[in-house]
Amino acid sequence: LGYGFNLGHGLRLNASAGTGFKAPTFNDLYYPCSPWGCYNNPNLQPEKSHNFEIGTRYRQGADTVRLVAFRNSIHNDIELDANYVPQNYEALIKGFTATWEHAAEDWRWTTSYTHQDPKDVDTGDQLNRRAKNLASASLERRWGAWGLGGEFKTEGERYDRMSNKDSN
Repeated sequence: LGYGFNLGHGLRLNASAGTGFKAPTFNDLYYPCSPWGCYNNPNLQPEKSHNFEIGTRYRQGADTVRLVAFRNSIHNDIELDANYVPQNYEALIKGFTATWEHAAEDWRWTTSYTHQDPKDVDTGDQLNRRAKNLASASLERRWGAWGLGGEFKTEGERYDRMSNKDSN
């Protein structure tokens, strides 16, 4: 469910709320064991999420700026543990994204920055393999139906262990 309201002079406010569902994959549940170990969990429960976001967009001429704050609560989030076995966790991800886009003639430049706090609700630890900071920049040139572009992405530190307070 979403709603946007134009305030005039290029300014728009947006809000949305939604729910999500993700069933465990066949491999999550039943991946065959090997001599190196078993990487399945037949007891996994499906993920259920509640998502909320509020944001604003300002457009003037060839420039567009967007600011969005978000909150995503995930019940039974499916994450791999330190041994790469899928487990269920209670997760909360909240943060914001800022984006600037400039489109002039056949060129488009876009930059984006996201700061998020992906947490295991039970321990307070940062979720495995999820960065707190993400940034990107892209440039595209169009020639009629053809286009050529490139994108640069960078992500902050991420952890690969369930107890991530002391190592990554």
